Amino acid sequence: MKFTATEKILMNHAVDPVEKISPGDIITAYVDYAGLHEGVDARKFELFTSLGEMTGVFDREKVGMFLSHHFCTAHSDELAENQKHTREWAKKVDIPVYDFGTGIAHILIMEQGIAYPGALLVFGDSHTTAYGAVGAMSTQAGIEMPEVFLTGKLWFKVPTSHKYIIEGKKKKGVVLLIGLILLASCASTGKKKAGEVTQAKAGFLEGYYEKLGPGPKDGAKLRWLKPGVDFSKYEKLMIDSVVFFLANESEYKGIDGNEMKELTDAFNLELANALKDKYPMVSEPGPDVIRVRLAITNIKLSKPVLSGVTGIILVGLGISLVKKGATGT
Repeated sequence: MKFTATEKILMNHAVDPVEKISPGDIITAYVDYAGLHEGVDARKFELFTSLGEMTGVFDREKVGMFLSHHFCTAHSDELAENQKHTREWAKKVDIPVYDFGTGIAHILIMEQGIAYPGALLVFGDSHTTAYGAVGAMSTQAGIEMPEVFLTGKLWFKVPTSHKYIIEGKKKKGVVLLIGLILLASCASTGKKKAGEVTQAKAGFLEGYYEKLGPGPKDGAKLRWLKPGVDFSKYEKLMIDSVVFFLANESEYKGIDGNEMKELTDAFNLELANALKDKYPMVSEPGPDVIRVRLAITNIKLSKPVLSGVTGIILVGLGISLVKKGATGT
């Protein structure tokens, strides 16, 4: 039986294991991350206090306070007080604070790798659903937050799904090509302080780490381009099969061979389908061929899952380019 991505995520996080679910079902699930901000969310602290004294949360690494929604306070004593109250409450329950200047809350959660494919998250406002952009399931939580903060669990109603078909083709251009040739390694891994991003080195780019420099704005975090290389002469693509690297700190390291093959085949097929109408695909190197090597790095497995495709946490993505004639390899 086939399930939507949302249904798979809920099944993988269910407190009581289930083999199938349908829209409308109620599932109690473990939450990977919960967050609040200093705006209207600050008023929830009064709700928490009215229910009793809260001195901590179920896991401080999975709860965060984000200050970004109301940067200017001069026009409102209420907002200034909310910010003060927010910091005091976060200190009381010992949770990280992502203060002003670290980034916009919902964007920061994706940039930091807090939201990732297959994750289940809740936040205090309606923009929380944006994390679906990275393959996570996310939704707003209000008065339910005390249960999440104390137990790490919450009930969810399995939603209905809508399918949208967009017809048409993109014109061949340089955007895709530039995206492929950038050397990137932009994983956020390990324990980190609020606002800190650490660079993961899985070994895939061995020999290039010392050459990497800052990438362009809105592009790869890091990159290296061979001086003097002329990209205009490359007209075809050769794509190697994707390679996977488990993170050293992965809680669970066992991956079924069939499931890994399924994931590999699915990734390769999607990539080939995305590129085949824009660039000719070849299987042999040549003077006009760009050879692309890709890796999914720092994979974290939290527990045995129903499917390797839905259970693998893709925290980092490394892209390396090997070009016949450009590198001599």
